[in-house]
Amino acid sequence: YLNALIKEEVTRITTLFQLIPVFVALISPVFLNEILSAQKYVGIALIVIASILISYKKSATKSFSSALKFMIPFGIIIATYTVLDKILLGYLDFPSVFFWNTTGTFTGALFLLSLPKLRQELTRTLSTVGKKGVLTTFIGESLYVSGTICSLIALSLVDAPLASAFFALQPLFVF
Repeated sequence: YLNALIKEEVTRITTLFQLIPVFVALISPVFLNEILSAQKYVGIALIVIASILISYKKSATKSFSSALKFMIPFGIIIATYTVLDKILLGYLDFPSVFFWNTTGTFTGALFLLSLPKLRQELTRTLSTVGKKGVLTTFIGESLYVSGTICSLIALSLVDAPLASAFFALQPLFVF
């Protein structure tokens, strides 16, 4: 995702987020037994077409956005994560799922910090961005945690494809 942001406009990246509900709709029947109606599959097809059209760059070479190669694996990973959260919500309450998600993220961050090269890069970056950069990062991560809470609540209330389609409203707030 971050590589995609480096290579492309944020408005194109958020539009490519629309691939996530598509992947959720494709894997949720297998793992959650959530079958969609034909009308909903038509809606998914429209999302795919819109993502393709927006990622297409009309230029001399007429190519797709270079971010697409990063966003497809990202979409599959987030879709799998969404389906796994929905499965967990069948066994655990919302606060427990949130706790374990956060614990997993923290553990992953500690692992990455254990790698000397990444730790040195983080130290160098922190000294470069200063207090405003750190504050901006803190605010961004706080918003991410708030979004995670909202997405888990939505996922606990409705089918996974519908909840992930709600997540697809993000471009409305970026454009």
